Amino acid sequence: MATTLITVTGTWNWPPDTTSATVGCTGSGGSGGSATGNPATGGGGRGGSFSSATVTKGTESLLDIAVGAAPVNPFAGNPSSVTQDGTVRCRARGGNAGAAGSTNSSNGAGATTEGGNTAVGDVQFVGGNGGTGNYTSGVGGSGAGGGAASAIGNGNAASGNTAGSGSGDDAGNGAAGVGNSTAGANGNNYGGGGSGGKANSTTDRVGGNGGAGCVRITWTASAAANSGFFPFM
Repeated sequence: MATTLITVTGTWNWPPDTTSATVGCTGSGGSGGSATGNPATGGGGRGGSFSSATVTKGTESLLDIAVGAAPVNPFAGNPSSVTQDGTVRCRARGGNAGAAGSTNSSNGAGATTEGGNTAVGDVQFVGGNGGTGNYTSGVGGSGAGGGAASAIGNGNAASGNTAGSGSGDDAGNGAAGVGNSTAGANGNNYGGGGSGGKANSTTDRVGGNGGAGCVRITWTASAAANSGFFPFM
């Protein structure tokens, strides 16, 4: 068997004598919520979802690959997908963004849903929920990010300021919650949710970015096979 991990949008050429491939998609994690109250914390972003499918080669020479980019606050994660001759064969949704702590003495809720688009695939798992933090100075931290899903199961949920872990290979951990007067941390590749910011002064604190998504393709290689991937320029 041969495998390639794709982290940028592009195309994948079918290697010689290959008749099918297994594609696995991981969406990007949601960003963490900002803290704009005083005091306040933002909620953690949800981890990216996972989908996989078996694609049988047709008359086409390549597959179109879209990799979910890492979202910046306050945006949800982006889907990753594989398209064959105009038909989406695999799509994994991104995690939603954590809510902002927008009033004094407030905690933005951690994200518990996925971003837009419909998931496509024979196997589907969801990312872990983001956590909700504690605005009290010196106590706890902002909401942590949820972990990404993988081929073996759902991502793990964050608990308060403790990050959720990714569930397997290619699945990133969420970012841990941050302490007083600190911007949120970025989620880990691939698909980890960002953590919220924590404000304990008059300065707002932005939430962290979600971790980028990815696509993994596995196939039975012939002697002449290569990875066949060409990123878009």
